[in-house]
Amino acid sequence: MTDTAVQPVAADVDQWLSRFEDALTEGDSSAAAQFFADDGFWRDLVSFTWNIKTVEGPAGVKDMLDRTLGHVKPRGFRTTEPPAEAEGVTEAWIEFETEVGRGHGHLRLRDGKAWTLLTTLDELKGHEQAGPGRRPKGVEHGADPERETWLESREREAAELGYETQPYVVIVGGGQGGIALGARLRQLRVPTIIVERNARPGDSWRKRYKSLCLHDPVWYDHLPYIKFPESWPVFSPKDKIGDWLEMYTRVMELNYWSSTTAKSAKYDEEAGEWIVVVERDGADVTLRPKQLVMATGMSGKPNVPGLPGMDEFKGEQHHSSDHPGPDAYKGKKAVVIGSNNSAHDICAALWEAGADVTMVQRSSTHIVRSDTLMDIGLGALYSEEAVASGVTTEKADMIFASLPYRIMHEFQIPLYNQMRERDADFYDRLEKAGFDLDFGEDDSGLFMKYLRRGSGYYIDVGASELVASGDIKLQSGTVDHLTEDSVVMRDGTELPADLVVYATGYGSMNGWAADLISQEVADKVGKVWGLGSGTAKDPGPWEGEQRNMWKPTQQEALWFHGGNLHQSRHYSLYLALQLKARAEGIETPVYSLQEVHHLR
Repeated sequence: MTDTAVQPVAADVDQWLSRFEDALTEGDSSAAAQFFADDGFWRDLVSFTWNIKTVEGPAGVKDMLDRTLGHVKPRGFRTTEPPAEAEGVTEAWIEFETEVGRGHGHLRLRDGKAWTLLTTLDELKGHEQAGPGRRPKGVEHGADPERETWLESREREAAELGYETQPYVVIVGGGQGGIALGARLRQLRVPTIIVERNARPGDSWRKRYKSLCLHDPVWYDHLPYIKFPESWPVFSPKDKIGDWLEMYTRVMELNYWSSTTAKSAKYDEEAGEWIVVVERDGADVTLRPKQLVMATGMSGKPNVPGLPGMDEFKGEQHHSSDHPGPDAYKGKKAVVIGSNNSAHDICAALWEAGADVTMVQRSSTHIVRSDTLMDIGLGALYSEEAVASGVTTEKADMIFASLPYRIMHEFQIPLYNQMRERDADFYDRLEKAGFDLDFGEDDSGLFMKYLRRGSGYYIDVGASELVASGDIKLQSGTVDHLTEDSVVMRDGTELPADLVVYATGYGSMNGWAADLISQEVADKVGKVWGLGSGTAKDPGPWEGEQRNMWKPTQQEALWFHGGNLHQSRHYSLYLALQLKARAEGIETPVYSLQEVHHLR
């Protein structure tokens, strides 16, 4: 685009921002709302709402501003780089300030009005993270007989926190989510303890079946502050990820209580704090944090079907989360119930080890080949080429976040149509083998299935070819019962089995809250995850954001954090800022607290 073409585009954006800010400064919510198209969206990550919230249309914008402008006091809206225009849509990167913080965002204008606006809180004034220009010195030069070395300071902190002093935050779960959030809180100087039942950081990866690896590319999976080195593989093996998480935990100086089990938690309303009992080093320790975060992943407790005959089966049976790997099953007959990611990975590993493997497909599954997903689905945002063109992982996260969930499927459908056309022969072979394929209820593919229900798909890294060729046997239908040595389908088909693996997914994350706190609190919070799309396993009404994730819940001081590495990285910042604000006594009036429509 030439300079002469850029200038009027930039002028249009500057004029919109100036007039929009004038309306905000005057407290005129009605006027500000009119700068949005009738089908416009404003997605806010904490900066205006102290929530993660999308409002729709001028009416939604007005309602949000009516209840937030008085204390937010936004100002200083400006572009941070030249805007661009394509196909009638002008896009601009912006920054702004509020009374308590600084943020940035993304704006799309269409016909002079906002089609989408993203605003995010980046930092709290007076509580900025260390970084360029704010790097800690690390040592005080000069002579001091009371000098405490870095190591002595760390050892003292580790010995006192949780015993002589109390953490402000306790994070239950020390996987990637808990570690990422712990790192954010450490940089914000919020005293935090991460409680993890495994012996070492990264064990939640190490203990899974040996063929497990990340199906997402490395550019999608960086942790906050420390990126994977350039020599890191595109797809990370599980044990390599485990070692990285262990290293990261030490380097980021996290207070990580491994081999520690969270036994119970209760909120003390009068004191405004939690009573959390954990078992550490063979003894119970009572922690009294102000905030409790469940960072047990995006999934809840394993779903294990209650099938007749399970108690009679003489072979081995377990959920996929407990699958030890294929080594012990050479020459054995294995039946894997399920047809999504874990089922495919486990089936392929068992086949490689010499087992006779049958996959039981109970419902249709979306399949996308890894190379195709990389090229068409992720390449523009998360790839070597994207980085070379100036799209860093952080910028890619913001671009992805700038698309409201209400219309995201409209952008995904054309991509998955391309994938379907590119891999038509592959899909034809799968269907001829009897595999029941889908591309989502509206043909929007993997990402929308993930966001809506967190299941129902497989990123193919080789197992699908084994299904298509018949090397992995395929059985469709419903399991009726087990016998001493077989799995029997509802149509009477009998599948001989020495091993049954239930790759049957997980429940809602609030199931962990029921176990740790109470069923009453779990029901008070309601279902975790999903958008309310009204599609399978994502019942309405429409929410517009992930239910109860990274934001306040109906239970005071209880939070949920998780998701894939991308979400753990990106949303950990916004959860950490919400917790930091509360730790510092900053007022955090929440706009549109999450409602409860479904309990599980």
